[in-house]
Amino acid sequence: MEFKCRNHITTSEARRVFHLQNMKYSEVVKSPPASAELQNTVNLKFEALLQSVTEKFECLLQSINEKFEKQTAISADMLHKTIESIMQNMYKIIVQSLETNTSSTRKKKLPKNLDLSSSLNMQWDEGGKNA
Repeated sequence: MEFKCRNHITTSEARRVFHLQNMKYSEVVKSPPASAELQNTVNLKFEALLQSVTEKFECLLQSINEKFEKQTAISADMLHKTIESIMQNMYKIIVQSLETNTSSTRKKKLPKNLDLSSSLNMQWDEGGKNA
């Protein structure tokens, strides 16, 4: 009757279902409890979900890391070009000031020294530091 009330079925249907599902006591005791099976199912699904999320997160991190490395390389290149431009402009300013204010011997020595320092190509390593 309890089964009939819970499932809203007729008495004959309830009897038929009850007899189909009726087991001997020893079979019931031997079978694992449904809660353990449910717990195992939930654990397996949770582990699969966690693995999926982990893989997606790693893929996303790798994508972000690649973009960050590209932006860092672009920034380092821009910084390198800016420093080169500043050094060239400083060299021109110094050469102009020396042409008007110094003797011919000082004119020859200082620009040669500056020319050596400005002709050095700056090499950047992967860490973004001057090598």
